Amino acid sequence: MEKYKCKAHIISTHILCFFLVTVLLTLTLTLFWTMRIWKTITFSEIAYYLTSNIEGTNSDVINSFFMQNLLPSVIIAAVWAILRIVWIRYGHNAKLFTAATFVLVSVLFVCSLIIFTIKYRVIDYIKNCGENSDFVEQVYVDPEQTIITFPEKKRNIIYIFLESMEMTYADQNDGGAFESNCIPGLTALAESNECFSDSNESLNGASTVYGCTYTMGGMVAQTSGLPIFSGVGNAMGTKTEFYPGVTAIGDILEDNGYNQELMIGSPAEFGGRNQYFKEHGNYKIFDYDYAIANGYIPEDYSVWWGYEDAKLFCFAKEEITNLASEDEPFNFTMLTADTHFEDGYCCELCQDEFDSQYANVMACSSQQVCEFVTWIKEQSFYEDTTVVICGDHLTMDSDFCDDVDSDYQRRTYVSIINSAADLEDDDNARQYTTLDMFPTTLAAMGCDIDGNRLALGVNLYSSSPTLLEQYGINYLNEELSKSSEFVNENIASIDSFDTDIIAAGNLLNLVISPSIYNSDGKVELSLSGLENIESAIQCVYVEIYDENGNLVDTMEMERYPDLTYNALIDSYKYRDSEDYIMRFFVTDESDEKHFVYSYTCRLGNDFCCCHSDINAYLRLLRQTKDIVIFGAVKDDAAVSLGTSTINYMHLLGFKAKFAGSYRSVWVGTNCNQYSEQIGTAEECVSFGGHLEDGTKYSLVSSGYDRDNYCSIAIDGVEYAVCERGINLVIYDTRKGRVVDSVAFDTYGSYMTCDEQPGYLINSIHGETIDICLTDLKRNMNVSNISEVYAYIWDKDTEGCPTKVSLSVDSNFNFMYTCSIVDMDRQSMYISVYIRANGGCVIWREIQRVNYGN
Repeated sequence: MEKYKCKAHIISTHILCFFLVTVLLTLTLTLFWTMRIWKTITFSEIAYYLTSNIEGTNSDVINSFFMQNLLPSVIIAAVWAILRIVWIRYGHNAKLFTAATFVLVSVLFVCSLIIFTIKYRVIDYIKNCGENSDFVEQVYVDPEQTIITFPEKKRNIIYIFLESMEMTYADQNDGGAFESNCIPGLTALAESNECFSDSNESLNGASTVYGCTYTMGGMVAQTSGLPIFSGVGNAMGTKTEFYPGVTAIGDILEDNGYNQELMIGSPAEFGGRNQYFKEHGNYKIFDYDYAIANGYIPEDYSVWWGYEDAKLFCFAKEEITNLASEDEPFNFTMLTADTHFEDGYCCELCQDEFDSQYANVMACSSQQVCEFVTWIKEQSFYEDTTVVICGDHLTMDSDFCDDVDSDYQRRTYVSIINSAADLEDDDNARQYTTLDMFPTTLAAMGCDIDGNRLALGVNLYSSSPTLLEQYGINYLNEELSKSSEFVNENIASIDSFDTDIIAAGNLLNLVISPSIYNSDGKVELSLSGLENIESAIQCVYVEIYDENGNLVDTMEMERYPDLTYNALIDSYKYRDSEDYIMRFFVTDESDEKHFVYSYTCRLGNDFCCCHSDINAYLRLLRQTKDIVIFGAVKDDAAVSLGTSTINYMHLLGFKAKFAGSYRSVWVGTNCNQYSEQIGTAEECVSFGGHLEDGTKYSLVSSGYDRDNYCSIAIDGVEYAVCERGINLVIYDTRKGRVVDSVAFDTYGSYMTCDEQPGYLINSIHGETIDICLTDLKRNMNVSNISEVYAYIWDKDTEGCPTKVSLSVDSNFNFMYTCSIVDMDRQSMYISVYIRANGGCVIWREIQRVNYGN
């Protein structure tokens, strides 16, 4: 026994040493990798993206991290571990070898950390976050308090953010810094329109100041006249609202009746773009996810950050045409991505005319923008439309501008086309920043701005001096990098309790899923990340608002032993195809209310119907963190299994090739101890194991010609619905329990939420209403139905609707006659549900009451 204990101790020591060496090497390589890839960014950028939503990050960046940091670290550590074993086998001192290694690796890590700290001025960043400045308070002009007068006929605006586009890329004769001009088309556009240059018409662009040097910072700067301030950017990761005290151009245009849309080729969640543009102007968001959901690109399509700019410009033409057909003026804002570092995305339109791929991508982008502008000029709406083209920030490419003279002032690209404003002084070039684009854009649309100042920006068509002209870039950067009580209280709305949340380093996380007890359409909310301020929390609750800002429901959340806060909501209260905003609050010991989180989703479609649509359910699972998915087939699961469903299964970690595997059985799980088995109708396949938290599981699938049975047992408890087709059980590793169990009949004519069972008829007779669901036998397997029921409500009873069960006749028509005495017939709705034998709701429909007889 002692011998085995000794061996176990030796093995565990080897594993621990390997793990520690791997971690130290990965951290060291990551620091050098960051400094090599992101030469020009500031630590505020790093802090912002570490504390904001990083969904949608370019896969190339993630792959680069794994290939250049994690993989080399694992390989080096593995070689070191082998050498250590050999060293010990030959009788040498293991402690000496290990100690020498850890001293060497630790020295490398400390050195890299010191270099990183110096390069990114981390100490200055921490110091500035703690040093208060009243500079912003002194120069800030509140747009909400400024008179902005629109012309009698309001102009449209098309605003094009060009990723990493600089005036620098032009040749020296035109005001650029390169010998050969790689953006000739954009150069011509700027020279023939407005970029606020002098009478010599050489290119002039916008400088970038602190907090505006990355995409989200640049977009916020140009639309609100404000940077993302030190510390405040980090706070946005834990706030329910993004700059709630700000009045941005989207807010102003929304108040003036504009239709607004943001189009980007990547997921809008990245960096908080979706949140910012939704909250400041209620923009329609056309991003990568929207393009997939609405059939613009295939579900499995993915290049670069999502889809390439060639498609972006194509989709933009269609969207702008639709906007122009409406009676209201429009604001169409878009962001390109092909020119993002490192080296850009070389699409099929790119030509090989330069030695550098990045230069070729820039030239291609220049050509595409010019063709897009030409198309705009050919449209009937152009006469009343202003076009603004501006780079979001300077490039972060590691070497493209290495040869640019250090004395050359690099500036973002700017060109304003078809402006309704005239320059007061066209002889002198303006010194300006991207902050000035906010009031300048409104002026170019024909707006008169009292005082010509908004936020920290100045209308460049006026003769009013910009902050850059008044204070210089060094002073601006220094003051904007400091903390500001004025900014915290009036712009970001951060109070002392919020500051405690941020300082504690909490990462708030919301998990939404259908409850395993889904008999009444329940949806479970689970909020975590408040552990470090648990002692200061009196209660946590959620408010749910509809698209118009009306409060629908308020619920106090229950505290679980794992320090998560949970609530069950009734999905029948929510309309399909309507966004609902969930705002989470905490109260402290003095009963003061504080925002902590917000989330927007479609509760009706996403959650109530996902138990009837396997693709919707699998999409939901992809968005849910910290889960293990167990699967088992009963009978057959392949006859009606579509390609999209198989792709979703593969994306979730399963690898079985279901297509063509008729009368086959299958069991599988996507957890770390990955295992999957597939067999024939005559076989019984099974396997079991333990999760990382020690939870025991066992899976069984038995074919039609064997026992026609499946089982998914967790810690000895059976959770499988055990219906024909694919059975799934979802285990939440954070909560340590099963949270859902479903079955999808992918063998027979299984209905999805997009299919109709027949005709839903409702008609009023005096004080009663007849509800009738017909033609079920024609459209689905009626033997799988356990219950058909309905809810009926009006505006006064929607919080407590009446539930009724429909009776069935010999033709499988389901009917019920319901009393409607005292109900408001102008606001009556019914929702009808079909429940399968396994307990799943497989169809749901909401209808306004029909007055026809």
